[in-house]
Amino acid sequence: MWYFLRGEDKIGPLALSQMTAAMKVGDLNPSDLVWTAGMDSWETAGSIAWLSISPTPLPLPPNDPSKNLGDDAMLRWVIPIGRSGWALASGYLGLLVFIPFVAPAAAITGVLAIRDIRRREIHGMGRAVFGIVMGAIGIGVYAAIWMPAILSS
Repeated sequence: MWYFLRGEDKIGPLALSQMTAAMKVGDLNPSDLVWTAGMDSWETAGSIAWLSISPTPLPLPPNDPSKNLGDDAMLRWVIPIGRSGWALASGYLGLLVFIPFVAPAAAITGVLAIRDIRRREIHGMGRAVFGIVMGAIGIGVYAAIWMPAILSS
């Protein structure tokens, strides 16, 4: 969270996105003093790269709480950020159900993923459902193949 000084008044706490918006509309001047956790002392807003007005937006600092990378849909296409680890495991196991004994693991990790997604409110529901469906299909196929052999013996 960020703070800035206007005269003797300390304004804040504000998210970085609020600070950059204030800079754009002129509520925060480059000569105003700003501070956030981790800074040794108050510095002018103009000396902070993330607050400067530039034609190309600068990336947010990695510790900015106002930006959750898992909410960026394009980024989720590239890297599995903001997803349940159980969902990732279930999706990949769902692709490998042709290997014996992987199908039950795909279904189980899918159920665990749905529980994790609902509890933590993160992404990955599609992969979890895919793992459950493919696990169920794999279990059905293996049951159809092995049951006649087991029953005949």
